[in-house]
Amino acid sequence: MNWDMCDGTYILMLRLIRMQHLTDSIKKSITNKNWYSAIATALTIPDICSKISDGTKTTGKKYAQWFDDYVGKNYRTNYSEGQLAMVRKHSTEEDYQNLLKGTKLSGNDCYALRCAFLHEGTGTISTQKAREILDEIKFLEPSFGLNLHGSIQNNKLILHIDEFSYHIIDGVDKWLIQLNTEQTERLKSFLKVNDVFDFVKETK
Repeated sequence: MNWDMCDGTYILMLRLIRMQHLTDSIKKSITNKNWYSAIATALTIPDICSKISDGTKTTGKKYAQWFDDYVGKNYRTNYSEGQLAMVRKHSTEEDYQNLLKGTKLSGNDCYALRCAFLHEGTGTISTQKAREILDEIKFLEPSFGLNLHGSIQNNKLILHIDEFSYHIIDGVDKWLIQLNTEQTERLKSFLKVNDVFDFVKETK
């Protein structure tokens, strides 16, 4: 038996368990159609993960970098010259110029959304300092046939709540695999809601 492999699998399982209360919270919110809870928790994940990664206070720059590294690939664009020409013809010049940047949702714009939503309850990011490309992000309920996720019109990005949330969760899974021993140890500092009877037992 390869004991190194067993140890590696065990450590990865510990990491998954320590993040599971957060990722499960997002999944349950989607199942229960608690959309705002799903969005809020998903938007805090890059803050939490970037803090765990280097052990110091998280920043907008660290948040954006984490998003670009672990989630950003889901929003990268690869339009042909013909497609770009159609956008330029039928949409705004700003939409066209933004598509040339190669992403529909950058880490900076996601951080701007995080600030706008958590502090102001809005999806408008045009006044946020971190804003890079977009003016606004609109969320839609899960689609059962008509999928508009990733559509951009007049510099406004449309996201389906479930797809965005699961992209964040997938990013967490990729990030967990890369943690070292010191970073894994920091996962123990998470706030966790305990069962009241288990709590009483532990304090006796």
